[in-house]
This record gives sequence, structure tokens and C-alpha cells, in this order.
Amino acid sequence: MAERVCVLDASAFLAYLQKEKGYEKVREYLRKGKCIINTVNMGEVYAKIIQKGINLEEIREYISLLPNLEILCFSEEEALISAKIYKDSKESNIFLSLGDRACISTGLKYNLPVLTADREWKKIKFKLKRLNLEFVR
Repeated sequence: MAERVCVLDASAFLAYLQKEKGYEKVREYLRKGKCIINTVNMGEVYAKIIQKGINLEEIREYISLLPNLEILCFSEEEALISAKIYKDSKESNIFLSLGDRACISTGLKYNLPVLTADREWKKIKFKLKRLNLEFVR
């Protein structure tokens, strides 16, 4: 079984699926080992796919064939981490969506780098010193 190498944010996984700028970095990680994405972030991915008018079932079939993608259920432990992130970010006047906090929580729980295309996350990095963020673009 391949070793887990990173956590994917919805923005990074969408960049990969749509071959947008930065998709190569996600592809590189998928070749190195297991990339994990939680169910909250997969919900964001599916919503964007529907919003763009892309056939959801075809994309789900394609995703199911990716050998190094692991979709994990969002846990209560991650929900508690997310609540702390909410508190810290609110105190710093930084807005992070539930999806953002869910992804960051998964990265912190598994102590893995988090890949994102969301440059706004640079604002929170200073508050979460344990967080290893990598930007795909």
C-alpha cells in the first residue's frame, strides 16, 4: 500500500481534474503516493462539477479509477480542530469557509502537507505554525 503523501484541497483537486494551472504539482503527488481528500472537500468538488455542467457520474467513475486517491470521511476529531481554526481565524479577521477549515483540519490531523490553489490561505499560515501548505499556483 502506498504511503500517504498529502491532503488535497478542493481547489487543487479541481485544478488537476480540469488540467488548470498547477495541475502538474497535484499529478506529481498522485504519482508519489496516496493523496487524501475528505468528504467535505469532495462535496465541494462535486458541486463545482455540477455547476460547470459536467456529467457527475462520468467524473465519479474517473475519480474511482485513480489508484492513489483516498477519500476519507470527515471525523469528529477534525470537526473539533476546525472549530479551533474558526476561532483563531475569526480573531485574526480572516475568513475561512467550512471547506477550507475541513481541509486544513485533515492536514493537521494526519500531519501531511496540504495542497491548495487558494492563495488566501497565506494569511492563516502564520497562525497555524504546524501547517505545511503548498500552493499549486
